[in-house]
Amino acid sequence: MTPTVAGAAAPSTYVNKVSNSLFGEILKVAPKVVLVVMGWALLMYFISGDDHKKSKYKATAGIAIIGYLILLVLKPLMTWMGGLV
Repeated sequence: MTPTVAGAAAPSTYVNKVSNSLFGEILKVAPKVVLVVMGWALLMYFISGDDHKKSKYKATAGIAIIGYLILLVLKPLMTWMGGLV
């Protein structure tokens, strides 16, 4: 009458599932947030009359564009890297 484990997985399996699902949700939401920031910065650029503020909003829109491009490339790049391992 010795007790046996009934198919219990390692704790790291559950941690990996949770972290993968959270990362997946972040990858779904982040591009939308970046697009909202980019639209806001461009709108403020066109509305603003001060040259200093225009420069600030132009830089913010540029950073948002770069961030969006990185997010677009990140998912396929991670899939490709996963195939190498």
